[in-house]
Amino acid sequence: MKNADLSNFSEQPGEFNEANYKNVESAFQAQKLNFSDVFHYPDFGGPNDVYFEMQEKFENISGAKARKLGKSIPELDRNAWDKAKYGIMKEVIKESFK
Repeated sequence: MKNADLSNFSEQPGEFNEANYKNVESAFQAQKLNFSDVFHYPDFGGPNDVYFEMQEKFENISGAKARKLGKSIPELDRNAWDKAKYGIMKEVIKESFK
């Protein structure tokens, strides 16, 4: 595939929001965790243990597996995600070129 290195699924490690990912797609899909209350403590809104377990999964999987896992995020606030996702992707891609 021509320009395969430019794909979000290309195995090119990078850092985003203080986490290390194998590819852009994993970094992007992991951001969905911030749009589901399931992964945050109700009292103060900070990330809970399940958040960190999921985060670790996203850090260690291929882009294809990350996309599949991202589609299974429970109770995703779809409206908030849809408003934020283009800006998030822009930032993830920008970071991948640093």
